[in-house]
Amino acid sequence: ADDLASALQETTEETTALLGQALAEDLLVHTPDGTFRFPHDRVRERIRGLVTPVIRPRIHLAIGRSLLKGADPDASTGSIALQQRRLLLEAACHYAAGFSEVDSDVERSIAARLFLRTARLAKDLVAYKFALEHLRLGVRCLSTDCWSVQYELAFALHVELADVAYAAGDCDCA
Repeated sequence: ADDLASALQETTEETTALLGQALAEDLLVHTPDGTFRFPHDRVRERIRGLVTPVIRPRIHLAIGRSLLKGADPDASTGSIALQQRRLLLEAACHYAAGFSEVDSDVERSIAARLFLRTARLAKDLVAYKFALEHLRLGVRCLSTDCWSVQYELAFALHVELADVAYAAGDCDCA
């Protein structure tokens, strides 16, 4: 509830009030842990269909930003808890869906580090397709002068991209 409120730039109480009709009609369920979920995939898809494609990336980016506030994208693999991993992966998926709306160099750098981090998590789980997608997005986030101003990040993204592409059998990319 707090993440959604933050993404909507409303208080938790205002957000819950905004969702009141959906909650009353059981189109949305407020869980004991304070999150909202759809009781059925068809409901989620119907609601998603009501949001115009033009504003969908903005909504995803806002949610990604909100989720990222509670996460540490630079935490080492050994010290990262399961909940933190889920938060990072969820934030990265929203950033990927809202990628077209990322317009500042600072946020592109943040997104690149996030995509690198989640690609490494995916690689550890042998989820190569997901890792490749996120590494490619991470590379797209880099500035044109990345080799002089973001060398470590650029190098890490390109090395991981080659490694994952090779492991996935994508020899054209590797």
